[in-house]
Amino acid sequence: MTPENPGGDDREDQPLSLFIRWVRSGLEVYGEWARNDHSWNFRDFFIQPEHSHGYVLGLRKATLLNERRLLALGAELINLQRGRTADLRATPPFYSHHIVRQGYTNQGQIIGSNVGPGGNAQVITTELYDSWGRARLLLERRIHDNDAYFEFAATHDLDSCCHHVGLTAGFDALVFTGPFDVGGGATLTRELNRYFVRGNDVWNLNLRLSARWRPR
Repeated sequence: MTPENPGGDDREDQPLSLFIRWVRSGLEVYGEWARNDHSWNFRDFFIQPEHSHGYVLGLRKATLLNERRLLALGAELINLQRGRTADLRATPPFYSHHIVRQGYTNQGQIIGSNVGPGGNAQVITTELYDSWGRARLLLERRIHDNDAYFEFAATHDLDSCCHHVGLTAGFDALVFTGPFDVGGGATLTRELNRYFVRGNDVWNLNLRLSARWRPR
């Protein structure tokens, strides 16, 4: 997007991302900041650095419980929804371009964060590693495609009631049994206002079971 082309409908797409990671004494802190399109110039960048941006902030702390057991606690914030600058200037959703209409994908799967374009999430994890394998607990709050919701609400007289929000609790484990790795898990999600429909609250249960052979 430039002053000569404020709609940003040229053939070029110039996303940018910066990543930082710091690890010390079992503590990991990381973050990524991205722009979905370049600024007009340096003046525009300093005036509105938040335009078309997204970010990930996370930390993870690992603690030895004994000689063979390790506990890791983690937290992560993800935000890919458009900010207030979208009220004033064209701001395409993440992982999309007006020429690549299906978005940036690999065999139909979005390339990038699992929250998808326009979404945001807050995640807490607890992981236990032992000689027998690994176990993990997960708690997540995810908002699905707020970009689409605000566009839809503006033309359909909706208020703040109907964001599509998913609340998830999950557990999974991987157990070493001889030459086999046996895994399984369960994830329970309560979806509020599914598909932006007021009161369309549904449960979703996902069960997984896997086995892998490790030849010696």
